[in-house]
Amino acid sequence: MGALPVRADSSLRRLDPFFIKGQGRGHPKDSQVVPDPRVRSGQVVKQRSGRRLISVTRRIVCGVAELIPLKQVSTSLLECLNGTMRQHVAPLHRKTCSFAKRRTTLETQTRLFKSYYNLCRKHGTLKGKTPARAAGLSDHCWTLRELLTFNAAIISKIT
Repeated sequence: MGALPVRADSSLRRLDPFFIKGQGRGHPKDSQVVPDPRVRSGQVVKQRSGRRLISVTRRIVCGVAELIPLKQVSTSLLECLNGTMRQHVAPLHRKTCSFAKRRTTLETQTRLFKSYYNLCRKHGTLKGKTPARAAGLSDHCWTLRELLTFNAAIISKIT
């Protein structure tokens, strides 16, 4: 398995997929969350006065500080992805009449967009490849028909 990506977050939201629970006997007194040793995560804190930016502070949340140059801790790519998701998933639009009445509806729409983004959508920064193809997970750019008719239950080993 390759190295995990560096995760930059602009807030202290839980990073559930990037953490493993501590192991031991019995129920721990306090819930423990131990970061996977391969995870490298940084945080950018922006201080503002009204609409004016006063200072930007970067810090390492987990991982070895020597392996993560603070100049590389940036949320611009994450914010770009958030904007793209907001543009494509209707309930995430700001000031919209479209909303998801159930959490499962929003999760389903988000999963569909993630699959489309990674398997079908060609990216200019990846020289016209999809992220899945650039990572070696797929040998071709999927069509929307392939994505919607793919039976993941046959192939998936995750329950």
